[in-house]
Amino acid sequence: MENLPFHINKLSTTILILLMVVISYLENIEVNKKIVYSNENKEVCASKLLIVAEQSKYKDAIVTGIKRHFENKQVFVKIIELSELKNIALTEWDALCLIYSWQKERPVKPIRRFFSKSPNKEKLVILTTSSEGKKKMEDVDGISGASILIEVPVKTRILIGQLEKVLKRKIT
Repeated sequence: MENLPFHINKLSTTILILLMVVISYLENIEVNKKIVYSNENKEVCASKLLIVAEQSKYKDAIVTGIKRHFENKQVFVKIIELSELKNIALTEWDALCLIYSWQKERPVKPIRRFFSKSPNKEKLVILTTSSEGKKKMEDVDGISGASILIEVPVKTRILIGQLEKVLKRKIT
């Protein structure tokens, strides 16, 4: 590397540092066999957030980032698997974060069933993953992306920002 021009050497160092940060972030993520979590202080919390997610290394990393952000705030956080979405009453939550995959040119079945009930979409924060990273439901505001681990911190910050806005509004 000593014979490389300065700008290439600097770029290589920057890329190496960025990769080290991402790897460090991913190594500290709690990946559970089953994503189920609930903090203990539901009664004293000002707001309630439900995170519903499919399981994958990418989605688990994002869920963990969101959980860590809100666990020391006055927000009750509960995390469940997507298969449990059918048992959820949206009226019990101030915000609902859905993290799911787009499969066979449409959202997965639990998501389709959930939206057929016409939930209050103003409480929703959504991340849809697809192979090309561009698929999502047309009539629902949300973000989309491919499951690229290096993008976890960016997508997590975007979702946290959206969730904080919804929780501040506390739509009923």
